[in-house]
Amino acid sequence: MTNSQEKGQSFQPISSGQLAELRKAILGLDNQDLQRLSNLVKDPELFSEEISQLLPFSIKKLYERGDIDLGTLRQLIEQVLTQSVKDNPRNLTNILFPIMMPAIRKAVAEDIKRMMESLNTSLEYGFSPKRIGWRFQALFSGKKYAEIVLSHAYVYKVNQVFLIHKATGLLLHQVFDEELKQTSDADMVSSMLSAIKDFVQDSFKRDGDEQLDTIAVGNFNIWIEQGPHAIIAAIVEGHAPGDLRITLKEAIEAIHINFNYELERFQGDTEVFETKDRFLQTCLQKERKEVKKRKPLALLVILVLLLGAVGYWAYLEIETNLRFRALVRSMQASPGVLITGTEKFGGVYHVSGMYDPLSDNLQRMVSESGFDEQQVSLDLERYISLEYDLVLRRAYQRLLPPSSIDLSLRNDTLFATGTAEANWVNYALNRADGVPGIYYFDATGVNPEPQVEVVTPEVLQRSILAIENYYFIFEYNQGTLDSLQKIDFELLVHEVKSVLDFRFDQDSVPTIEVISHTSFSGNPEANSVKAQQRADQFVDFMVNAGLPVETLVPVVVFIEDLKDNLPVRSVSFKVKYVNPAIL
Repeated sequence: MTNSQEKGQSFQPISSGQLAELRKAILGLDNQDLQRLSNLVKDPELFSEEISQLLPFSIKKLYERGDIDLGTLRQLIEQVLTQSVKDNPRNLTNILFPIMMPAIRKAVAEDIKRMMESLNTSLEYGFSPKRIGWRFQALFSGKKYAEIVLSHAYVYKVNQVFLIHKATGLLLHQVFDEELKQTSDADMVSSMLSAIKDFVQDSFKRDGDEQLDTIAVGNFNIWIEQGPHAIIAAIVEGHAPGDLRITLKEAIEAIHINFNYELERFQGDTEVFETKDRFLQTCLQKERKEVKKRKPLALLVILVLLLGAVGYWAYLEIETNLRFRALVRSMQASPGVLITGTEKFGGVYHVSGMYDPLSDNLQRMVSESGFDEQQVSLDLERYISLEYDLVLRRAYQRLLPPSSIDLSLRNDTLFATGTAEANWVNYALNRADGVPGIYYFDATGVNPEPQVEVVTPEVLQRSILAIENYYFIFEYNQGTLDSLQKIDFELLVHEVKSVLDFRFDQDSVPTIEVISHTSFSGNPEANSVKAQQRADQFVDFMVNAGLPVETLVPVVVFIEDLKDNLPVRSVSFKVKYVNPAIL
């Protein structure tokens, strides 16, 4: 092959495909990319849209490098906004309308709230029958008193509400009160309102921003609220409150938020506004004064009697509670009484705690306070108190010293001083150990009298008194002896056996009346039966202890018939001598 042929083969033409590959290898762009760049250069609008996505990043980079500062940016933005507002202020107003109006209304609502609070303070000192009635209405309705006062001045009714397209004046939708017998011609009202709005602006040289908001026609008022694209007109009868204006504003704002697209592109189709009228329905408000009726006299009398009965019942409850608290304080102040709790259920006061049998008669304290067993129940447990007064009282009861002897207590030692027979001293020495709280008996201060060999009537009488000083208290429907009562019962039986002689060959034989105490309170007959059962049961205790049944006489006595202050449901004893022939 010749050299010329080789050169011709090395310089053959490059195909378009190869040329595209070569261009992409050199520039990194293919035909589509070059065509897109050509379109951007030829079409400014397309180029501006493309560059708008990069502009924020460019400004950010300029600010980070320090090529532009915040002052320059702020000045530029302010100039653009100022020029935009000068060219078309309504455009910015339409943009901010859904945002600014709720904020403005909130600020106004705060001012009204403060005004209401101030008005409420000034009205608090106004008194009249009508105002007192309003105060009760505020109390039971949960509203403020000032709101009730102002509400009684409002008598109004919204008959019809119209939604009108602002630019064309066409009626978009209408709602009316169900009680309205005859409605106005909606299209005529819509045209009339548009005509009046244009007339006011043209005739009185008003700017477009100054809007007509109220038209008064006799007792009717047309309240108008305007938005960027629509108007709400409400036909109001009477004097409506300012809250209705807020309701209209909220409705027009809600309509623009939900139907902004349909309003801007309105071409005469009103169907979309007819199917959703919930915003207009909220504007159909009304409030009427109630017809005053004469209050029936009988109802007032019944009300007064009812209030009197409630007041009297409250007085009795308070007075009863005060008396009960005083009773509890008196019990707590008594020696040997320990109150641990009080409560009331079933209409009965229950007192719980403990008491010494030698303490003051608690049942008598209850009666003196004006209560009975059905009102106060003493749920008290027995115990032996070691308080000074009760230990000394128990010593006098057990030892039965003559009037010439004085007993005193220091720590756990009982001291006797005075003059007494030697047999009493021996008697006291034998019995002092059985007195709880006494561990030592000191009789060195007793001057002895001559010893008497025989049992004198005085000694016998003293022993009988010792027997009669015993008494036993039982709980309701209870007939058994507790541990403390069993000790007393053994001492009683020992005393009876050592003192009384039950031989029937004597001229007189001692008998013991077992006296069961009850009360007339409640059912006297039932109480008497219970008391008799209690006396018979105690007689059985004494018979089982070895005493002759012929000398034991069960007796029932009502405490109201006695001078002694023995408690109810107690058993005491009385010694009598009778002819053995009648036994």
